[in-house]
Amino acid sequence: HPIDIVILDVNLPGEDARQIVSGLREKSTASIILSSGYTEEDIEPSLLQDSAVKAFLAKPYGVETLVDTIDQVRLRAKQQEEHED
Repeated sequence: HPIDIVILDVNLPGEDARQIVSGLREKSTASIILSSGYTEEDIEPSLLQDSAVKAFLAKPYGVETLVDTIDQVRLRAKQQEEHED
């Protein structure tokens, strides 16, 4: 089954979120939801504006918020696909 959404923590030890996002964008059509203990204002704007990044979740968040965000991202992707056809 193809992966349609990736939830990526911005602060991975020894990793660069920008490089991960870039690599995912090049190899996949998956939408990325960024997650961080920092606020959205603390995240590098170019990372948030990357075309593959579709949402941001500030920690802590509950399962309901996560599921709602995934549903919203999937709905927007579906609407965009329908618009392109």
